[in-house]
Amino acid sequence: MTNILENLQQVKHNLDVSSGVFDFREDAMYYIAKVNECGNIISEEYFDALTKFRADTYLHLGFIATSDVDEKGRDIDIDESRSTSFIVIKKNNNTLDGPSVVGSGRLIYKGSPDRPLPIEQYFPECFEDGPLSNNTVEVSRFISRDPAEINRHMVSLAIIRSLLFEAFEHNIDDSYCIIEKPLLKLLNNIGIPTEVIDEPKDIPNQGGTLYPIEINPYRVLESVKSDKYKIINLKSFFDDKNRGVGYYSSNLDGVKDE
Repeated sequence: MTNILENLQQVKHNLDVSSGVFDFREDAMYYIAKVNECGNIISEEYFDALTKFRADTYLHLGFIATSDVDEKGRDIDIDESRSTSFIVIKKNNNTLDGPSVVGSGRLIYKGSPDRPLPIEQYFPECFEDGPLSNNTVEVSRFISRDPAEINRHMVSLAIIRSLLFEAFEHNIDDSYCIIEKPLLKLLNNIGIPTEVIDEPKDIPNQGGTLYPIEINPYRVLESVKSDKYKIINLKSFFDDKNRGVGYYSSNLDGVKDE
């Protein structure tokens, strides 16, 4: 789960989504959707848009090589078949432009003792007492790429919310991630209960110096506190009747009813 909040100015463009996702919801500014679930692609269009968005972002930041991208320009790795991914789509104010992908995130399910999570591979010293249980997940491909800083912040919170409710739905015991210091700071600032389980390590192919983190999803709702921008109530933000998907207002905290 690499954090790119400090590097987003290097990326100058977004990828458009050609669908009319906002045609019948002109009052909404964002749409969040689950696009695939453990090998089952829910929307081919959104899956292609999501994986091209990931490839575009990580290529610009040097996290992946062109050889890691498939013939369609998509970032698809070996963990895709055991992952659930979410996409954040934003309506453009310029009516000549289509909606743009501005965020992504996924959960990698362990599922089997024979398939370690990435954190177990990069930080094996953390798990010398035994592998993680099969009912654990790792947060991965976390990207927030709205041009404005405050919007990137809100998109980041919305992605966390979607992943959190997904973990609840599958009764996940615990979640893990490997992240850079700025994202760790963001999580701590808003009260997400994180535990740094070892010293950071330089992992170039994952984006640099990363911290191994454990997050108990069931403690999140009782731990979130005031948001640094003072524009939303995080308690109500994470108490979302749509469970992190659907249509949202410009602040991503006001759910747009169907």
